[in-house]
Amino acid sequence: MDPVLQQLLDAEHQKQVSTINLIASENFATETTLRPLSSCLSNKYAEGEPLKILNNLKA
Repeated sequence: MDPVLQQLLDAEHQKQVSTINLIASENFATETTLRPLSSCLSNKYAEGEPLKILNNLKA
């Protein structure tokens, strides 16, 4: 793997295990799930249309 990408993945993983993120729309996968997916980036996702989501947040 590219060393820069590996460093970024390691930093993201460290952030996720050492902080509490109170955003309800983020899911955290179990270690059993992460192993086959190969990345802690699977914890991030978005649903819906970006402008509709943004407008709902502003309301």
